Amino acid sequence: MQDYERVVLIFDGDDPEALDAARADWKKARASGHAASYWQQDEAGRWEKKA
Repeated sequence: MQDYERVVLIFDGDDPEALDAARADWKKARASGHAASYWQQDEAGRWEKKA
């Protein structure tokens, strides 16, 4: 990831395997010292920053 300015991971939060993989990627990014944020889409389709 260090070669990029921004990396976006999009996944299906209703898919347990995709969710587990996204959580693992999040932990790897944070452990590597990268700034990471987490956004979630609400019922109306708007995106909310969660972390």
